[in-house]
Amino acid sequence: RRMPLQKWGLSSEVAAAHSFLLSTKASQITGTHLPVDGGMSANSGQFTPPSFTL
Repeated sequence: RRMPLQKWGLSSEVAAAHSFLLSTKASQITGTHLPVDGGMSANSGQFTPPSFTL
């Protein structure tokens, strides 16, 4: 319910974002924050972890 994309991200997906930022395709991107969080920050601007009951 709290995951907009309804799945956990894969390490390969995070690596793809890093690879893009290191490539010449991202040469015009400077000084930015690129969330790779499955859409968690799209709604509120911050990650809110789920509550757990022990």
